[in-house]
Amino acid sequence: MNSMKYLMVVVVLLGLTAVGCGSKDKRQEIRHGRTDRAGPPDSTAALPPSSDQQPGTGLVGIVIGSPQEAFTQAVRALVSSTLPPDQLGFVSGQANQDTGIVFAGFIELEGGPLSQASGQQRAVVTGQSNLKISIWDSFAGQTYQDERGQTQYIPEYAIGFSSAQSGSVSGRNARITFADQYGSITLVGQFDGDDLCQSVFWGDLEFHNSTHVEGLSPFRGVVGDFYIYAADLFRCP
Repeated sequence: MNSMKYLMVVVVLLGLTAVGCGSKDKRQEIRHGRTDRAGPPDSTAALPPSSDQQPGTGLVGIVIGSPQEAFTQAVRALVSSTLPPDQLGFVSGQANQDTGIVFAGFIELEGGPLSQASGQQRAVVTGQSNLKISIWDSFAGQTYQDERGQTQYIPEYAIGFSSAQSGSVSGRNARITFADQYGSITLVGQFDGDDLCQSVFWGDLEFHNSTHVEGLSPFRGVVGDFYIYAADLFRCP
């Protein structure tokens, strides 16, 4: 990665905290499906353990994509396993917006911290790895009155995994897959430097759905480009 692109990545990551508050779109109803993939309770935090490691930057990862129309179609395809297209609001493919996609998690490798993986192929410890993806669309964070007159909150669309399905780090490259009954999510990425724990981990966020909420053929593809500091995802000394 050249210096200009690396600077762009750092700027993107430093702006991650801006995502999380939806714009004020009006919403009169919400169907089931937004929380179907949120995962079990132990996947909702999706943060690395603090007992045996120093923290990274404390930032979550981000998923971006362009052009916007293609990114929108990809996100709608991803959520179609549980949510009809008209139930998802606008999701920006740029950083530092009111809507967007963020993620957090923890990846444990066999044999020790990520810093010891340089030049080797190391398998992911699936039972000790987790991931949570949060899609903050323009409906998320809003409220509406249901048929009983009660105020209901519209959550973000969450995809949570309390364990990985498979994965490995080989040299500066990594491929890690998480799966549930609705399909799989795969991080296919690379590290931008020789010191893996000081690197930005970035690449493609792939998905392969196994169901479609409306009974159509399930979708698969690439949602967009993901970026996260390696120390915020992998165990580092």
